[in-house]
Amino acid sequence: MCWLAHVTEQFVFKKHGRRLDLRWLLAGALIPDVFGLLKVAIYSGLISHEQHRGQQLGTFHTPVFGLTLALLVYLWYARRSGWKITPLAKVAAISLLIGQWSHIVSDSFDSKGCMLLFPLSDVRYPMGLWTYRADYGLANDFIYFHWGPHLAPFIEFGFALWAGIILYRQASIEWGGRTITFDRRIPLWLTVAYGVFIWVPFIILNFVTDYDFG
Repeated sequence: MCWLAHVTEQFVFKKHGRRLDLRWLLAGALIPDVFGLLKVAIYSGLISHEQHRGQQLGTFHTPVFGLTLALLVYLWYARRSGWKITPLAKVAAISLLIGQWSHIVSDSFDSKGCMLLFPLSDVRYPMGLWTYRADYGLANDFIYFHWGPHLAPFIEFGFALWAGIILYRQASIEWGGRTITFDRRIPLWLTVAYGVFIWVPFIILNFVTDYDFG
């Protein structure tokens, strides 16, 4: 799944789980790809594409990795409060876990899947809704994911639209106990711009030209 979908999913979870912490939701969603650095390393040839969801680095895309991180976050907050069980520790840990698990579930939609039962098994479980293309290079992966003949752009833009509507209606986000307000036109225009980015090339490549996605 594209990084943008991993991000916009978290605004949806925050909207429908008001006690969740958006900061830790986003951290959990971005940690499996180490904030995008894994994909950069794959595209630049520094590491094999198999490292993304398999072998050693593939453990970042497993539920047990999220549980481990959530436990560490919980203990970190507990230590700061004299080892007392506090709502802040629980909210932070649960938020990070939801963010990380939503990432690996979303990534399991493709043809590669994730090692959902690790460390008991290193078998990946894909749903096969679209083809994993990172092993074909940056350009092919980018073009195929966003505009190829599959469900990925529909799901990705669906979350972007959902998050855009949420941010448009509330015109604010809760961030570390503070409420940050903004012009509601910002999420509106960002959603429209992203819709143009997705659907104009999609229509041209799939219905106007005979582009070969490979």
